[in-house]
Amino acid sequence: MSSPITISSEESPADDRQVSNHPHADIILRSLDSYEFRVPKVYVTDSSSVLAELIQTPSYHPPRPSTSAAPIANSVTPLPVVQLSDSGGILRSLLSFIIPMHADLPPTLEDIMELLSTAQKYEMDLVITRIRDHLARQNPPLIRDENAFHVYSLSQKYCLRREADQAAQFTLKVSMFIEDLEATGKLDVLSGALLHRLWEYHQRVREYLAGDFTAFMMLGAGARINFRCIKLSSSDVPIWLSDYINSVALNPALFNLSEFHMALTRHVIPSLVPHASRPCQSCASISCNTIDTFWTALSDVVRHSIENVSLSAVHQALVLTFCRSKQTCC
Repeated sequence: MSSPITISSEESPADDRQVSNHPHADIILRSLDSYEFRVPKVYVTDSSSVLAELIQTPSYHPPRPSTSAAPIANSVTPLPVVQLSDSGGILRSLLSFIIPMHADLPPTLEDIMELLSTAQKYEMDLVITRIRDHLARQNPPLIRDENAFHVYSLSQKYCLRREADQAAQFTLKVSMFIEDLEATGKLDVLSGALLHRLWEYHQRVREYLAGDFTAFMMLGAGARINFRCIKLSSSDVPIWLSDYINSVALNPALFNLSEFHMALTRHVIPSLVPHASRPCQSCASISCNTIDTFWTALSDVVRHSIENVSLSAVHQALVLTFCRSKQTCC
């Protein structure tokens, strides 16, 4: 087994910024902050055609000693050096997913985004897959409700489309009213341009939801949940259910079981709502199995709608609209 790769601390002197030698090292990768990684070239070239080409560039090798210089007894042939533009911490993590060793994720969210971006820069598709698989097994997960806006911002900064789309989906659970975003501090992590793009993404999702919900209410489980409700729509769907689904199309943040059960409760217990009609005993007796079946079907519709919208498509539409408005060719 290859020896572990370690790196000296940031407080170490510059001349100590080197990693322990891999037993079969035949190249040195030097970071922007002068850390040196002695590694087998084959791992690097096999993982990245970009680095493979860079390594073959003569200017990245140290100059040969002068022929007029006297030979040094027992001298060791220096290893070729490749100067990279990445920090030592990022290179250390990246190499841990290239060389057989324990995977080493960076400590901060932004560093993880930079790691993915670096692997993307070097066109390391397999390495990116390994990193993402490793992240998928983390607990808590990388992207979650409380950091979705931050991940969205960082993903846009580092041009990570997959993470940007995933983070944007999490933001659908949040109201996009400026007052709400400001009160929760989410505007602090978004530039005006990113906020506008995210708002356009939410708008596109709402459009898809409205269209898919229309078909679902007429042909799907929504049209079969309860024909005996005291107040049905023209599509034979309970009015309370139709109102709830329409509200989700306007505000996807309302798509959760709590909001659904509150809508049903207001219908079957009208005393909770001023000027409501009489109780609906039929909807009050809807079985849990029927509700579970309906919710699963509705969830499939919501997931399908969201998966059909991507930030990149929204951005392209915005650029096209801008170009047309300026009557220019992009």
